[in-house]
Amino acid sequence: MDWQTALISMYVTIVDIWNKELFLLIEKNSNYESKLTDEEVVVIFLNGIIRGRRDLKAIFNYTKSHMQEWFPHLIRGYEDFVYRINALAEIFPALIECLQKLHPQIRVDVASKGYCASRAEYYCGVKVHLVGGRRIGALPLIETAQISPANIHDLVFFRGNIAHLYCNVPFYADKAYIDDDATGVVKERGLKMIIPNKKPKGIELNIFEAMDSADISRRRQPIESLINWINEKTGIQIASKVRSTKGLNLHVFGRLAAAVMTMIFNF
Repeated sequence: MDWQTALISMYVTIVDIWNKELFLLIEKNSNYESKLTDEEVVVIFLNGIIRGRRDLKAIFNYTKSHMQEWFPHLIRGYEDFVYRINALAEIFPALIECLQKLHPQIRVDVASKGYCASRAEYYCGVKVHLVGGRRIGALPLIETAQISPANIHDLVFFRGNIAHLYCNVPFYADKAYIDDDATGVVKERGLKMIIPNKKPKGIELNIFEAMDSADISRRRQPIESLINWINEKTGIQIASKVRSTKGLNLHVFGRLAAAVMTMIFNF
């Protein structure tokens, strides 16, 4: 799909969602006197991310320099654009729900601060928990995408959100999910969780255990590829310029929306 067709498809999709489902929410969040519509502001933002622009200034400058004929009312300055898109930050979770009719609701909690011993660095942020549906020869579809403070262990989050998983459908998890309590809850709900064998301290896995673990890891590789693709496509992991909860919502949900839009239309 050429970029002009992609841009038109994106705009038509956003306008349709606006008119059918989001106009009341949008009216509450952004009541700004301008010929540049809220729909156009969001399209400018999403298109900029998809085209590789990673911050608001780069998105604004790219659109102003190369797409003025598509957005003739983008005549105000960068500060006005920032004001408009920040005013719309809270609508992105609802927009993602509308885009992903196959996916459950995405939610966000407050970012946390802490220290990562494995990377020897301090952090402030959130953690995205993804469950992907397998597709042959393609990246997985995002079945669920939930967000927690970064200092919450995967197992803790998993125990509180297990209801989002489907019964009688096997799902592959990494070794962080090896836990007797979690395994018990999984069995009680009729879920099928498959995890690579964890090597006991001081003991090597036998050849059959090693082969089984390698096969499970291979089956999990597509979800790792999906995570890497989202980061490469949107720069979601880099949020050093975020300074507020509203900015965090815009950063996380805006980039997830751009990733979903890209998957839907194959931009």
